[in-house]
Amino acid sequence: MKKTTLVCVLTLLFSMLAGGSLVIAAPASYTVQSGDCLWNIASSNGVSVDQIKQLNGLSSELLQVGQVLKLSTAAAPAASSPAAATTNTSSYVVQSGDNLWGIASAHGITLEQIKQLNGMSSDLLQIGQVLKLAGVSTPAPTPATPPPASAPAPAGVSSYVIQPGDSLWSIAQLYGTTADNLKALNGLTGDALFAGDTLKVAGTPAEVSVSRSGDIASGSRVVAKAAQYLGTPYRYGGSAPGGFDCSGFTSYVFKQFGISLSRTAAGQYGQGIAVSKANLIAGDLVFFNTYGGVSHVGIYAGGGRFIHSSSPNSGGVIYSAMSESYYASRYVGARRILR
Repeated sequence: MKKTTLVCVLTLLFSMLAGGSLVIAAPASYTVQSGDCLWNIASSNGVSVDQIKQLNGLSSELLQVGQVLKLSTAAAPAASSPAAATTNTSSYVVQSGDNLWGIASAHGITLEQIKQLNGMSSDLLQIGQVLKLAGVSTPAPTPATPPPASAPAPAGVSSYVIQPGDSLWSIAQLYGTTADNLKALNGLTGDALFAGDTLKVAGTPAEVSVSRSGDIASGSRVVAKAAQYLGTPYRYGGSAPGGFDCSGFTSYVFKQFGISLSRTAAGQYGQGIAVSKANLIAGDLVFFNTYGGVSHVGIYAGGGRFIHSSSPNSGGVIYSAMSESYYASRYVGARRILR
């Protein structure tokens, strides 16, 4: 005979000898204690092992301390919740359906105190687990309304999916903020971004346009696309990645978003809507008089800079500052294509 079975038999015999007779009761449920087995639980409650297994869907006789077993098909009385009575113990055995928040509320302590007392790093519990409660003995307060599952995002905060070529700087320009603000909002310590990741952003894009190709063309995406061609050599009449002149470069970049621009700087100056220098945003076209009339064009990148195909001697596609004396003295105006 197995040791566990012998213990169960002896337990039943001692109960019968001590009381002269065994009082059979059939409560609706029973909570498994240390040393219990199905045989002595069944015998003590006037039911059979097979009935218990059937009622509880058990395929074996293995039990866990703290497990609640159905003993009849009658509705079980509401189990004593830790919130229903005053607690006078320094520990608590986790029952089915328990959670840390409910146990903490019932015993007048905080969830963090329970986790600290028991060295827990998460809120996960196991049935039968014994939790230290530091000997708290207080009347159980009425449980407060449980906290929401997740805190709502701050008002005005949305998300932005990073596109190939994006940078913190270009995204910040799009949303009228700074790279440092974006880093603080997202807990970033560096400037590295990865296409497909999501950033939290405050507000809405300053300018968004649906292009004729159906793609979303925004100032930051136009600038990011243009930046992919930095260092491309200047070529007079060029309008492809092998070499660009100034208007060939701007028309090629916008064409990637299904937007057609005139082939010359003067022609592009007649497109879109006029915008003042003080109100420039990323993606605007900026124009200069470099040798008579509107003869040079670039894409405003924000922060007082623009990207353009400059000249053979200047390195082809480069960034330049609007404040440089050469360009500041030759500035003609700007046009907004994206609206």
